[in-house]
Amino acid sequence: MRLHIPAYRSAEINAAGFTILEVLVAFVITATALVVLFRSGSEALSAGNTAAHMLEATSRAQSRLAAACAGTALRTGTQSGDDGHGFSWRTQISRIASHLIRPEGDDTAPVVRVDLLSVSVTVGWQGPRRGRDVTLVTDCLSAGPADRP
Repeated sequence: MRLHIPAYRSAEINAAGFTILEVLVAFVITATALVVLFRSGSEALSAGNTAAHMLEATSRAQSRLAAACAGTALRTGTQSGDDGHGFSWRTQISRIASHLIRPEGDDTAPVVRVDLLSVSVTVGWQGPRRGRDVTLVTDCLSAGPADRP
């Protein structure tokens, strides 16, 4: 004996709702999409934070570089310290060339030494995964007595 279900009853059974398998597939797709969305949002925030730190470190390095070259008595060597708000700095000055100059026509004038110096300023901070830094380098002229160090 065959069971015969009228066509209108078959359509009612199929339209009653979703199967558990369909609900689970929809849930997995939604969860995967949310994970990807949150991860990309988190990476965007991290990149924005790194860019802000990089900008601030560059500004601090420019200020230190300008202050180092504006000083009248530049001395070779390395100095470092804490710059506040999680930033540290290091300034390194090295002599590239030196020349003794005596003003022409005045044998009594003191001899002046003019130095060409390389000035390097590094400003660093500790990022979420590793330390990062910005280094700026320039050359400066410094003039002073011939017997200075």
